[in-house]
Amino acid sequence: MIPVERQQLSLPSNGNVAGDLKHVELSACKKQAHAQLNRLRELIADISFHYSHVIRAAPRKAVRTRGHQNVRRIGHELVFHARIYSRCRTRLVQLGCDPETLRVFRVLTKTDLRASTAIVNPNITGSTSLRLSWLWHIRRWQRLGSVPGAGPVVAGGADEPSATGNCADADADADADFYDADPATLLEFKRVHWLRARAQKQRWREELILVAYEMQWTVRYFSRESSKWRSAVDTPTISAGAKAYAYRKHLFWHKLAVVADKASRQTCGTQYTSPLS
Repeated sequence: MIPVERQQLSLPSNGNVAGDLKHVELSACKKQAHAQLNRLRELIADISFHYSHVIRAAPRKAVRTRGHQNVRRIGHELVFHARIYSRCRTRLVQLGCDPETLRVFRVLTKTDLRASTAIVNPNITGSTSLRLSWLWHIRRWQRLGSVPGAGPVVAGGADEPSATGNCADADADADADFYDADPATLLEFKRVHWLRARAQKQRWREELILVAYEMQWTVRYFSRESSKWRSAVDTPTISAGAKAYAYRKHLFWHKLAVVADKASRQTCGTQYTSPLS
């Protein structure tokens, strides 16, 4: 006799169910995957705050030891929910889920489950070039209405599933079951990363402006050197050999200015104003 825990369930993805019931299991898998992603975000944020607010700020060794024990406990729970999500996604693939849904529910890797170091030191060198995992962009896609089965956003920031979408109203119950993390912890976690993303956006906007100016400065420098050697050619007391050398240097710098100006116009487009025109 096969033990109960090893018996195969009757599911469309297992091929032991008569009738076309794939859409029922597909909807259930989407709900479960969405709930598991919520829980994974909470656990990752919880681990980050344990490192930053408990272990690093511990006044004595006993507190640090308990903090590491809590981190290991949360890590085991994180692995458990990651396995559940991976199996849900495998079922989605077996059921022939549409590519748009699979683009939202992506393959989960170990890198996606790493605790964020931005909470420990938000101003660390190079932090503006770091990016959050795709786990933290799911909420933004839901607010934009691009997640299959996701509904409008209600006051307070919770996502209320649409009654006509692929996921039924039971999504809200699943979110309520898994959303038991400290709201202040999640808010602080997202606030730090939002500020970092905003700083990164402003930094690249400034870089775009500076690069356009640097291209102009480069072309102006080449043009000034060309003019300097051109004026040396017109010197009345210059010898024939020196005049030929000066003219050669004039053509050399002029060619550099023309090539740099052409490359800058092709690269920056309207952001670049040519100093040669």
